[in-house]
Amino acid sequence: MDLKDITTTTPLRLLLVGDSENDALLVLRTLDGGGYKVEFQRVETAAEMSVALANETWDLVISDFRMLQFDGLCALAVLQESGIDTPFILVSEAIGEDVAVTAMKGGAHDYVIKGNLKRLPSAVERELREAEVRRDRKLARKALAKSERLNRRLLESSPIGVLYLDREGVVNYTNRSYNTIMGYEGEVNPMLGKKLADMPSVRKQGHDKTIRRLLSGESILGEEFSIRSVTGKDVEAEVYAVPLMNGAPHPEGALVMLQDITKRKEMERRFLQSQKMEAVGLLAGGVAHDIRNQLTVIKGYGEMLLRRSLVPGSAVQYVEELLTAAERSASIADQLLAFSRKQALLPVVTDPNSIVKEIASTVGCMIGEDIRLENSLERDIGLVKLDPGRFQQALMNLIVNARDAMPKGGRLVIETANVELDEEFVQEHVNAAPGPHVLVSVSDTGAGMDEETLERIFEPFYTTKPAGEGTGLGLPMVFGFVNQSQGCLDVTSQPQQGSRFDMYFPRVVGVHETVDTGRLSESLSMGDGTILVVEDDQNVRDILVEDLRESGYTVLEAASAEEALPIGICYEDHIDLLVTDVVMPGMSGLELLEGIRAVRPGIKVLYVSGYMPDTLKRHGLESSEVEILMKPFSTGEPSRTVARLLEYSKYDKQSGNRRSQKTDQIPGDGGAEMRESAT
Repeated sequence: MDLKDITTTTPLRLLLVGDSENDALLVLRTLDGGGYKVEFQRVETAAEMSVALANETWDLVISDFRMLQFDGLCALAVLQESGIDTPFILVSEAIGEDVAVTAMKGGAHDYVIKGNLKRLPSAVERELREAEVRRDRKLARKALAKSERLNRRLLESSPIGVLYLDREGVVNYTNRSYNTIMGYEGEVNPMLGKKLADMPSVRKQGHDKTIRRLLSGESILGEEFSIRSVTGKDVEAEVYAVPLMNGAPHPEGALVMLQDITKRKEMERRFLQSQKMEAVGLLAGGVAHDIRNQLTVIKGYGEMLLRRSLVPGSAVQYVEELLTAAERSASIADQLLAFSRKQALLPVVTDPNSIVKEIASTVGCMIGEDIRLENSLERDIGLVKLDPGRFQQALMNLIVNARDAMPKGGRLVIETANVELDEEFVQEHVNAAPGPHVLVSVSDTGAGMDEETLERIFEPFYTTKPAGEGTGLGLPMVFGFVNQSQGCLDVTSQPQQGSRFDMYFPRVVGVHETVDTGRLSESLSMGDGTILVVEDDQNVRDILVEDLRESGYTVLEAASAEEALPIGICYEDHIDLLVTDVVMPGMSGLELLEGIRAVRPGIKVLYVSGYMPDTLKRHGLESSEVEILMKPFSTGEPSRTVARLLEYSKYDKQSGNRRSQKTDQIPGDGGAEMRESAT
């Protein structure tokens, strides 16, 4: 009977090792009788067996023990060297017990005596089943190892610090992020195997209690802790920790996860500080507006008394002192407006180096000989758009502040540089914007400031100087000016290590176009025209009316826009100019102008206000594009401004010239762009 004619039902790929075809046939018949459909190959040498193992996949290897050129133990060795986990069964004549033990220790799964081959099918079934179990276990071990490798990679690459404690609070594992947060160099934490409570880097306040909470079974979800790393750096951390029960009544350990939120907390502090400053700024701006109204009255009537010689000679000095005090108060109001970013600015495209050089050449005597002034100015510095006068004032405030911080002398450095602000910088600075900027820095080697002082230095009237030596408005003015100029202010300081104030201004490309008004000023005339004055504050209105009438103008007056509208529409003669407050109860100055222009389209307008650009913008006015007389004003200033406006109007009609390059029609100016009154 041919071997290949044997067929049964259960497929079995069999590698037969032996030099006897009769023995092989006997094995195949036995397996056939046991219900196996065998696909096989017979080999007689080690070389043939190696080739067969390399080229095919086998379910089972059955080897004769004794062969002429080969034996079962050698066949077992060939299988072991291949690394293939395939069941191996020896079939032989009776062999000694010691040989059988050697074969089993060598990796044979079973051996069957030729005289008892009826046991072969059951042995094959058992070994195939166990081989499948071994394969499943191997696959499970591979999957577990893969999962462990993945988990370890996830843990090691996670930005969250991970710590594992055993039931005694001993550190058994830390990942790379945890080591970085704690300031350990390299990937190995020297605290492994030691109790977390003994770590010198962790602040002790409440720490032992926290560990006891964990190891007693309590979870910690999102609590914030302050940690000091081994480098001495303070780290704000958000902690999530859970006890590991594993079915036991008491925790077998704890998993701790912490995230470094130092930057986030700093941003929150900056944001809250910004909100606080914004609220204080709104209050300061409102107070300054009310102060301006009252100062307008004080200055107006005081100057009238002196101009009309209504004050006895013995009292002139007192009135002059009152006016001087009013000027000082106006200066304080201006600084409050600067802080609240509501001051009137006249920005132009400027080379900051030229202003720094000009100031540096004049401050020597002010700062004293014991302070060394150094300039570090980038040669090809970019241009910025800002108000040069306010910029000079801001620089002077910083220089004075630096001088006062160095009573025993030191070094003061003014620096300029072209910089590029990236997204990381913007995220850490509330008012910053990305892109090219110009840095103007003032630094000193003085007393420096602690964190508590740093948080308050921009608050109005806050000062560390002795009583009577400072108003506490210098740095708030710098803060307001920089932010109003679309810039960003950054301060770094430590006690006894000096301070550094960095002002970042957006870099621009362009040149400044100036307006030549010399020709106009030569021909300014006064007292020619009819003026409609609208002001809800009676005292301020009286000052305006008195000033204009004294200069020869015909003046119509009204206490509200509602009262002024019928006058403006129905007045039988020509009205040359509307002088109106912007913000009034009921109808605003802009709404009044629109109503009058429906009948008198050519009427000019001069706005009078104590409010600043952003407030005016909310009422529909761009302060850079209209003529505004700011409160408080001096006697004669309203009439001079009116004269200039009316003369400009005549000049435009006669020559066809424009006073600026812009010709956009805007609400409130009759078509030609105007600027804020600098008179």
